[in-house]
Amino acid sequence: MLSERSNTAHMSTEHYLSELNQRYDFHALVDGLGRKFGHGWFPRDLAQFPGLDRAQRTLLVDLIAAHRQTWNDAASSIWFEHADYLGADSSWWDEEQEFWPQFLERHTIKSIDAVGAARWWLGIFATERKLHEFAPPPWQAGGSSSNDQNHQKVMGKIQGLLAKAESTEYPDEAESLTAKAQELISRHSIDVALLASEVDVPGGSRVYLEAPYTKPKFLLLAGIAEANRCQAVFNSGTNTATLIGFATDITLTEVLFTSLLVQGTAAILAAGPQLSWDGTSSTKSWRNSFWFGYADRIQDRLVEAAGTTEASAAAGNTQLLPVLARRSEAVQDALEAYFPNLSAMQVSVSNAPGLAAGRSFAEQADLGRSGVGARRKRLG
Repeated sequence: MLSERSNTAHMSTEHYLSELNQRYDFHALVDGLGRKFGHGWFPRDLAQFPGLDRAQRTLLVDLIAAHRQTWNDAASSIWFEHADYLGADSSWWDEEQEFWPQFLERHTIKSIDAVGAARWWLGIFATERKLHEFAPPPWQAGGSSSNDQNHQKVMGKIQGLLAKAESTEYPDEAESLTAKAQELISRHSIDVALLASEVDVPGGSRVYLEAPYTKPKFLLLAGIAEANRCQAVFNSGTNTATLIGFATDITLTEVLFTSLLVQGTAAILAAGPQLSWDGTSSTKSWRNSFWFGYADRIQDRLVEAAGTTEASAAAGNTQLLPVLARRSEAVQDALEAYFPNLSAMQVSVSNAPGLAAGRSFAEQADLGRSGVGARRKRLG
């Protein structure tokens, strides 16, 4: 009986592997991915589809790595940053051999799961839905490109420092590491602004907000974005946000948002369940209000620090403030061009202790560099 089952399983594996080789050509899937890129989709947009299983996500990373071989070295840095974030830095397979057997062996994925992943992505690539084209496709030069060795080196240092800060068990060490990362972020952003060409135009990026409490999490993102000369729009139907700005500023905004989101989440978990005066659970309303208070005070701190930060940088360069002003104006123009019909976001807070706790914790949070930004919160 054991031998019979083993033989049946072997036949099933061979069947699905044959289906992969015959029906799901790897290069055709790569071409399909390219069509999505041409329709405004970034790599991370595809990676954030809800409910992706391991086989689907793993195959997407390899498809991106394969398509990356066709990218222009002068393409907008957002393509390279998304690919690097997902781990799609280079192709690992032997081009002279069939892809699927190598894929199954390397990732220890069952052939039936690989068939499901290939079928899924083939269906997604066949859809014609288009997104805002915030940057030229990766095979073209254009946009605010910072895919140079210095940019990669600085971002590597920043990400390394933040990773160590998040993994250490010692708060003082984490604060020190985060402060070093913030110093690098500030210096790098200003350097990029001063070196940027006058013909550069702002682009955009979509940020996927994890439920629950997506609205106050968006307000946290918006405050950080505005302090970094970006603008943020909340897309309530999909629980996503759109960042408008220059490529480097968008990347730094996302890095800071991720770090502050981790800190806020840790504080909420440490606080534990909450009870109202009558003994009933108030955890949900407390946490929702915590995020609102946290986001509000984080933005206050960033705005308060903006003048000091830029005055220090401008002391040695009289061109800095005019350059930053022109870039902020360009971002505002791009926001109005991409989203001509915006309305103000309406928010309400029902738990005063949670709001106070959020604001109090924000006083202790490690912040990134500050900058100039209007205090707008918009709903798109």
